[in-house]
Amino acid sequence: MKSLITVILLSLLSPVSNSSEISTTHLHNNSAEIPTAIMQLLPLAEGGDAKSQYNLALIYDWGDGTPENNQEAIRWYTLAAEQGHSAAQYNLGLMYDEGDGVPENNGHAIRWYTLAAEQGDIAAQYNLALMYDEGEGVLENNQQAILWYTLAAEQGDIDAQYNLGVMYDEGEGVPENNQQAIRWYTLAAERGDKNAQDRLYLVYAEEDPIGQILEFLLDRLLSF
Repeated sequence: MKSLITVILLSLLSPVSNSSEISTTHLHNNSAEIPTAIMQLLPLAEGGDAKSQYNLALIYDWGDGTPENNQEAIRWYTLAAEQGHSAAQYNLGLMYDEGDGVPENNGHAIRWYTLAAEQGDIAAQYNLALMYDEGEGVLENNQQAILWYTLAAEQGDIDAQYNLGVMYDEGEGVPENNQQAIRWYTLAAERGDKNAQDRLYLVYAEEDPIGQILEFLLDRLLSF
């Protein structure tokens, strides 16, 4: 399933760089100070500072201490994204993908996800892979899906690991490869993905109907 969780956790953001630094963690816990923060961020954002533009977009996106304003969020995300801010690119892609404050536009979603994914944003890589996998707003392209699932899976995205396992298992866009399927299913299964665990059992059954199943069941038993 598509991840709907944005990368806009305020606790992970860097403070705004000026003589009176604004801690976004502090602001998130003290929403009464948001209006003052906006006054401090606004001239920096208008001056072209990408971090300030992104932080301002977050405030309007969350509606935390100020009325939620999707138009302002999109405006500032766009300005930051155009400067290469990967988190802004991802959040903007998500808004177009979900039609959040703007008409749903898969073309714009693909554009911004791609820019963020190319910078290593794991959520953008996964969402982009899913769009290519399902042909959502773009022609179905298993090779592109494999590429972006792999990059996200290598960074530890459990859904990407499972989906990649399925593609190798069923030969979607790649030659069928049980060993690769086992590799990715195992990584997802070890983190508790029930679907990956079930698929792993079936692959083991194909490889060795007796020994592999017994080994798999033993491993499962010992994990409890």
